Amino acid sequence: MSVIYPNNKETLFLPAGQILTLANPSGSAGLAVRLSRVPGGGDSQSVTALAGSDVTFGPYSAPERFDVSCTTGTVTATMASVDPATISYDDEAAALLALKLNKSQADPTILQIAEKTPVNGVAASGVVTFTGTPVADEHLVIGTQTFHFVAARAGAGSFEITISANNTTQADNMKAAVNADVSNVTVDNIAGVATVTAAVKGTSGNLIVLSTNATGTAVSSVTAGKLDGGINGTVGVANETCTDATYLYHAIAANTIADSNWRRVALGTAY
Repeated sequence: MSVIYPNNKETLFLPAGQILTLANPSGSAGLAVRLSRVPGGGDSQSVTALAGSDVTFGPYSAPERFDVSCTTGTVTATMASVDPATISYDDEAAALLALKLNKSQADPTILQIAEKTPVNGVAASGVVTFTGTPVADEHLVIGTQTFHFVAARAGAGSFEITISANNTTQADNMKAAVNADVSNVTVDNIAGVATVTAAVKGTSGNLIVLSTNATGTAVSSVTAGKLDGGINGTVGVANETCTDATYLYHAIAANTIADSNWRRVALGTAY
C-alpha cells in the first residue's frame, strides 16, 4: 500500500492479472496517468482524474505503469491479485477470462488455460410429413397458434394453410403460411417433409408445441408434443480460450446461450 500526499507523485508498477485501486476520499484530488508499457515508448495510454471517489484499474494482460499524483487530500494505492473467473474484465484483457493463476507454481505470473468443454447453442426442431391430403378445418398447432387447412388461404395473419393433393406443394403451402404468420419458428421443406425449427437457439425452443390432427399429416422428432433437441450454448466472452482432453476452444465473439461462436481445434497426438 502506498499513500501519496499533496504535491507528490509516485510511479506504480502493476503486475499482469492484478487490480490497482486508488482510494481518494471526498475532498481529495489528483491524477492517474497510465504510461506506455515500455519506458520512453511514447504517449500515455490514458489519463484519469481523481476527484473524491475510488478508481480501479485492471486486470491487464501485461504489466502496466502508472504515474499517480495528489493535489489535495491523500491518494492511497493498493494492488491485489484476483481470480479471473470471478470478475469483469477490461475489453483489452477479455481473453484472460479463462486463464487462472497456477498457484502450484512459485512464479505467480505463470498462467494455465481453464479446463472446460463449451458447446454452441442448438435450435430445437420437429418434422411434419405429408403423405396424404388434409381435409378442410383440420389443423396443425405450432406454439400457441392453430393453423387451419382451407381450400384457399385468406392471406398473411389468417393462420391458414391452403390444401393441396401434392405432398410437396402441401409442405410448401405450410412453409409459406407459417413463415408469414409467426416469428418464433421457421419452416423449410424437402419433398413433402417440412422441418419446423425454433427461431432462437437453446432449450427454450423445447417448449414450442408441434401437433396435428390432419389427414395424411404426421409429426415426428418431437418429445411430448413439443420441439426437441434445443441446447443452450455455453456463455463466454470474446476471445475466451479453454480446453479439455480433446480440443482447444476459442470464442470468436461473446457467446450467449443462443449463440454459436465457439470454435475448436483438435489437440492431436503426442509428439
